Amino acid sequence: MTSQSLSSFAEKPQPLDTSANWISWERAMTDVLKVQGYSDLLKGQRNSKWKDPEGLSPHRLRREKEAWAKRQEAACALIVTCCGSAARDILTAAPRIEVAVYLRELRKDYRPK
Repeated sequence: MTSQSLSSFAEKPQPLDTSANWISWERAMTDVLKVQGYSDLLKGQRNSKWKDPEGLSPHRLRREKEAWAKRQEAACALIVTCCGSAARDILTAAPRIEVAVYLRELRKDYRPK
């Protein structure tokens, strides 16, 4: 199955613009990320091999880190496309381009209290 055929299983959420739609937005966004193959990025854990790179050559470790960073960028771009302008502004100020960081930043401002 291609990612396009997979995308039909998870509906892209309406843009996040108020805390009133945070719960449904977060659930839909999580589903979309999982369907697109980014579920491992939701946990906010870096690849365990990075902590213990035994057996990995420096070249291979660098390639794996680059691949991880590209996946983070792609998943974060997907999140941004599902945000209203105020939410996008929050993400612009995020300290790192990582899925867990983006969702944490949005949760701070949009999760109902």
